[in-house]
Amino acid sequence: VISIVNIELKKELSKRIYEARKRSRPKRCLLCDKEITNLCNSHSVPQFVLKNLAENGKIVQSTMLMSFEDIDFFDIEKGINNSGTFKYICDNCDNTFFKDYESEESLLGDITDKMLAEIALKDELLNVAKRSQEKELYKQMEDRIFGIDMLMEQHDLDLRDFHFDIELHKKEIIDNSKGAYQIIYKELLPYVVPIATQVSVTLKSDMYGYPVNDIYDFSPDVRMEGLHLVIFPLKKQTLVLTFYHKKNKKYRSLRHQFNSENSNKVKKFLNYVLFAYTEHYFLSKQISERILQHDKLIQLSKEIFQRPKFSRTIQPNYVPVKPDEIPNLLSKEWAIGE
Repeated sequence: VISIVNIELKKELSKRIYEARKRSRPKRCLLCDKEITNLCNSHSVPQFVLKNLAENGKIVQSTMLMSFEDIDFFDIEKGINNSGTFKYICDNCDNTFFKDYESEESLLGDITDKMLAEIALKDELLNVAKRSQEKELYKQMEDRIFGIDMLMEQHDLDLRDFHFDIELHKKEIIDNSKGAYQIIYKELLPYVVPIATQVSVTLKSDMYGYPVNDIYDFSPDVRMEGLHLVIFPLKKQTLVLTFYHKKNKKYRSLRHQFNSENSNKVKKFLNYVLFAYTEHYFLSKQISERILQHDKLIQLSKEIFQRPKFSRTIQPNYVPVKPDEIPNLLSKEWAIGE
């Protein structure tokens, strides 16, 4: 019986998500504003990076850790061509705006301001794609979700900020601006880690637990500020990079913290940030069974801002997962190649 229910739920949810994606796609390219009939299948993490994690062309999705017991709504493995993609810009813009950073040779050299702007732009396009799809999905389920109006208003504010940042980063690329971004951590690890991401996260608190963004302040006058995180496993090395646009003043304290701590502690914190703040990461199949043995990591993957993501009730006695309670996939212990 559970199997039949599982299949029916999966079919219904897949149908709703397909419709939400279809309806959310823009009629005009978000970068050049030209009307388009064929949207580009853009990768949020470059394909050449994903290939370093793939096995027989397949890569493990973050849903492996977030799946419910007995019910798997989403595919745990996907092909590289279908992993982390979104369709919001035209082919010409996809080939024009991101050419500086999307090669291993470029990433192994100096990280230029233009490369940072390109990464940041791609992150914000992904944010718009995700929020737009969520909004369309909520519209289909508005009679089933309590407080849907407030949720939709918050999504509108998020989209306002994401679109603002798209224009900001696009301008930095076109103007070839210098000094617009602040790198707070960059390390080229001499081994290949089993995880990849390229994402913008909104930190609630910093390395020492001090507040960064007040994520519960829904005032239209308040902007959430994002931190860009890159983990790129390359052929023999791994690039770990964290930066922000200098207009985002809230991350200055985090920069000082990173400068005063040793790299192992910083990597442990970034590893925690990855699982605590985003679902947008990809894993090597080599670690699939091993990683599922870590209950705290699975628990963290189901949290949002240190609260249970899928709980319908407030749990006042809930104890959130701490950074040192989960395995550090950025450490050499978890390397899949050297």
